[in-house]
Amino acid sequence: MLISFNSYGEWTFHSETIDGTNFYIDYETIRENGGYVYYWEMADYVKDHEDGNLSSAVYTQGDCAIFRVNHLSLTGYNQSMGTGEGATYNFEDDWIYPVPDSTVEYTLNLVCDYID
Repeated sequence: MLISFNSYGEWTFHSETIDGTNFYIDYETIRENGGYVYYWEMADYVKDHEDGNLSSAVYTQGDCAIFRVNHLSLTGYNQSMGTGEGATYNFEDDWIYPVPDSTVEYTLNLVCDYID
């Protein structure tokens, strides 16, 4: 995982996966409410994702106390960095515990550190 903090508009780059997918976070939208933290994250794919998208924005609920996430909605875009046509999907209430050394774990650590 490559780590940096270059800015791309309101999205701030935070990591890149081995396959070249870049991840960004919008620090201005991080909110804490009811013991949870809420944030937007952007994935910008190096090639079409399996669902045909070139990027996606995910709105996530994080629980810093027991370190888990609940993805609330995802908007997939047919162009890079959340541009072009998009389709939004809402998820069921489904908490997951991040896999060690994953992008999800890294992002949740960033968000939890940011609110402290």
